[in-house]
Amino acid sequence: MINMSERILLLAIDEGRGKIVSSVDDSLLYALAGGILTELLLEGFITIDKDTRINLVGNPVVDEEIINEALKMIHDSKKSHKVSYWINTLATKNTFDGILKRLTTQEIIREKGKRYVWMTPSPVFPNPKGSAKYWTKFQLREMVLAGGAIDPAALALLTLIKHTKIGNLVFTRDEYLMAITQIDLLVKSGIFTPVMISAIEKVEMALLELWI
Repeated sequence: MINMSERILLLAIDEGRGKIVSSVDDSLLYALAGGILTELLLEGFITIDKDTRINLVGNPVVDEEIINEALKMIHDSKKSHKVSYWINTLATKNTFDGILKRLTTQEIIREKGKRYVWMTPSPVFPNPKGSAKYWTKFQLREMVLAGGAIDPAALALLTLIKHTKIGNLVFTRDEYLMAITQIDLLVKSGIFTPVMISAIEKVEMALLELWI
């Protein structure tokens, strides 16, 4: 099972060249950080208050190193900080490398020189007829454009990236407006509580302020 930031990284890899898509290269770290925070929200590990400050719920520990590092940083902080602060703090090469390590450990991709090579099939994506990126996009597109099964984590991901450069990698230009409308309708269909919707949108707005 892959988490939200791992899906974002898969979407950002050029299918043929095996490198990060140039249009998102300057904003990918911010998107990965936003994915981590949204994952923490969905798991109930953090809350975001009306001033967009993040607060830890309890003292959770999980078996994912990057997620644990983020939780520890929030826990060890002497005061609560806003979403934008934590996005900037988590948007590091260390975060990228940790997510990449998880994908290689799960045998989804491997590094070959300066390229990323798809391992098809893989334990997480056993269908041999497409790469991990293909099946990640397929799920997102089917859910929005073809009435496919709703996965809350995937829907949260789309809510997070719908107005960003990463979102442009999921839908074609002529699909974009219809996709945005449908995502908003799905979000308001009762999948998430109003509090959760507000929290995810706060992360989205913080990303938009960083021009991604």
